Amino acid sequence: MLDALLAASALDLSVLPEGWRSGALIRIEQANAGDVLLTLGGGAGVEHLANLYAQSGRSIVPLDFDIGASRGDDVVGGAGLAARALRNPSNFLRLPNDVPGAGRLAGLSTRNEGRTADVLAERVLQLVRELEPPLCFYVRLLDSSVPVFVEVERFFREAVDPVVAALGFARFEMGRDEPERAWMNDEIFARLFFSSLVVVDLTELRPNCLAELGYALGRAQRVIITARNGTKPPFDLDKIPWFFWDSKDDPGELRTRLAAHVQLHSSRPPLVVVPPLI
Repeated sequence: MLDALLAASALDLSVLPEGWRSGALIRIEQANAGDVLLTLGGGAGVEHLANLYAQSGRSIVPLDFDIGASRGDDVVGGAGLAARALRNPSNFLRLPNDVPGAGRLAGLSTRNEGRTADVLAERVLQLVRELEPPLCFYVRLLDSSVPVFVEVERFFREAVDPVVAALGFARFEMGRDEPERAWMNDEIFARLFFSSLVVVDLTELRPNCLAELGYALGRAQRVIITARNGTKPPFDLDKIPWFFWDSKDDPGELRTRLAAHVQLHSSRPPLVVVPPLI
């Protein structure tokens, strides 16, 4: 099966440094690479991996196979994770509001008589297809009383929105998308924390935008900086690639340039890279 998947380009391998046999180190690398965790049984290792995914805001789909753990070290275990997910689906799954999380998880139960492997597999795939894509957080001028607001709004609607969607991200923009928290500051920094991509437009150099940019850079997230032509980068931010736009730009050409810029710079390494000792 491994050979067939490799031949079909359906599988890739991430090779760890020689001597990395620690399960914890392997799980950290797994969590960095994965978008969705599917668990079947397991013990302390699976529990650790589930925590790593949860800390990154990624979805966890636990199946309720009661097969225990190879080392007998399960505290919650795979079946326990499935029970907890059924009670609190939002802690495990990132789903749109119109998708019933508990209902989908109940449909994955292996305890129903007559449930075949094919039916279970199809329901798992259905749930994975319904999960929200990775999040792109927008940092931008939101004060509509500022004259340049209209131009910033047009740039995001005509260029940023379609480019972000085409790259497979779901966007979140304060004041436009539905919040999850009562306090705006909580919402902003929680969304930033769990975002896979951050687009920061520094037109007008708003202090709150600069603060959110600093937080995203400190978190070593993928950050794209944009601004209207004429904006002067403050401090040492001119050393980071910027994307400059103009309200007179053709929308189609603007989208093409922005998409190329995001593809080129979104995988830039963090500001500080700490080399391993070994």
